[in-house]
Amino acid sequence: MISDITVDSLMTLMEAGANRSSLERGQLLLVWGYREQGWQELAALSLGRRARCLLDLRRSFFGKDVTLSGHCRRCGASFEFATDVDEILSADNRTESVRVKVPVGDLELEARPLTAPDIAAFPDLDSDQEKCAYLAFQSLVAVRKTDGTVLEVSDPAQMQPDWVAALGGILEDQDPLSSIVFCLDCADCGNSWRAHFDIADLLWEELESEHAMVLEEIHLLARHYGWTEADIVAIPPVRRRAYARHLMGGGTDG
Repeated sequence: MISDITVDSLMTLMEAGANRSSLERGQLLLVWGYREQGWQELAALSLGRRARCLLDLRRSFFGKDVTLSGHCRRCGASFEFATDVDEILSADNRTESVRVKVPVGDLELEARPLTAPDIAAFPDLDSDQEKCAYLAFQSLVAVRKTDGTVLEVSDPAQMQPDWVAALGGILEDQDPLSSIVFCLDCADCGNSWRAHFDIADLLWEELESEHAMVLEEIHLLARHYGWTEADIVAIPPVRRRAYARHLMGGGTDG
């Protein structure tokens, strides 16, 4: 169940997420938004399930409509386009992530979807091949021969190229929301490219804006009426915002 936004919880979240990475902020958002679930349970979510939870959280707080903006990678022209949470979620209707078994030659690879901690532990690697091998290794549960014998694979360097290719394709199919990509075209120069979308970054930015607005409301009401922060925070959000808008509009009634 998604928890409600309160001023106290929002301020605590912003303080906890200061100077944190996007992955860490995503975990904080999950813990903050799904307070009935434990940290470890939420950290164990596959990347796709994690994205689904964050998208549901965003829809609950700000609605389903999303407007994204950026700049063309070639000419720098600014652009803006609209999408919605339901459209993004339609890429994956399954309710849970499962382990997969993939035949490769005379072996069977068993793997699980990647999680945020897998990505957080990503080492500094030079080549794309090394990076793909590392991620495939992180997802690997077991390698078995046809007779059931389990092969020991204890290092990403042991990952064979055909293993990496097989796991990369099947895991993306099994957890499609693990990588949300928009295909974009520049109206000015005709450039086309694929842009990755991170729901954790979007939701954090929106909550930062909400937090800044709340702080401004507290400042205005405290300065004008002499109320304490605790008094102001206790005011229902709609009424508090109405007071603040009155002052921003130049009202001076006490």
